Amino acid sequence: MTVTDKQHQEDLQRLRLLRPIDDDFMRCLFKDNIPLAEFVLRIITDKPDLIITGCETQKDMKRLAGARSICLDAYGMDSVGKNMI
Repeated sequence: MTVTDKQHQEDLQRLRLLRPIDDDFMRCLFKDNIPLAEFVLRIITDKPDLIITGCETQKDMKRLAGARSICLDAYGMDSVGKNMI
């Protein structure tokens, strides 16, 4: 077995340990995949008319003056134009 083959097998073993809910895996899974994000969020939110208008993995939105900061992954709206984050 070559060094490349060994590295490949080690990579495969690490991948086998990941679950879709793991943050690192989720970031790769959803990165630049708006249709997938839209599909999953429609199920989670029970909003079949949800449209993702933008996706940015782990986007920090810092607030000042005591308000809470948030970390977003997707921006969207429903069919009546209500924003959803």
